[in-house]
This record gives sequence, C-alpha cells and structure tokens, in this order.
Amino acid sequence: VSTQSTGSSGINAEYGEVVQTVSRFKKTAYSGFVRRDGKLLVAGSEDNSVQVFEVGTRSILRQFAGHARAVHVTRFDESDIHVLTGSDDKTVRCWDLSTAAEVLCMRGHED
Repeated sequence: VSTQSTGSSGINAEYGEVVQTVSRFKKTAYSGFVRRDGKLLVAGSEDNSVQVFEVGTRSILRQFAGHARAVHVTRFDESDIHVLTGSDDKTVRCWDLSTAAEVLCMRGHED
C-alpha cells in the first residue's frame, strides 16, 4: 500500500502491483486495500474516515464514521461483505459494506 499526502494507492496483494491511486482525502490516507475481485478499494485516513471506492471510476461508494482517531488498517473480510478497520483510537471495527452500519466494535488493542 502506498500512502500519499491526500491519497492512497491500492495494491494487488497477489502480484504486488499498484491497481489504482485515489486522491479524495482531506488529510493523509493509509492502508489502501483492494478487494479480491479488483472492483473496490478501501482506505482509512488521518481524519478518522474510512472510504470505499469503485476502482474503475474512483467514485466513493461508502463512507464509514465512528473512529475517533486516524485509521491505519483497512481490509475486506473473507466473505467480501464486511470491511475491517483498525484505528489509533484503540478500536477494531467491522462494518457492513452494503449498509455502512457498524456490526462490531472491539476496544482496547495496544498497537
């Protein structure tokens, strides 16, 4: 994953190549992660936000709100229907991709 001042590049985990660069964040973006089908990219930001983008158009499909500090880790789960996020607010959260609703919040992680 490549982090830029206001953007994030999604990396194809299998081949290690840049799939898409998105520059739609107000502050530094972190942890761009591309879904296995290559259609969606999720990234967290220094401004506490998490956004899901359509890779082909770079349009924002979902935004998740709930973290109180920067979001450094983002992933799609194995089923590709949830987004997992980790933040400096010491929470790891699970979000429903179709509704943007928070499904689970685990508090107290140390790193």
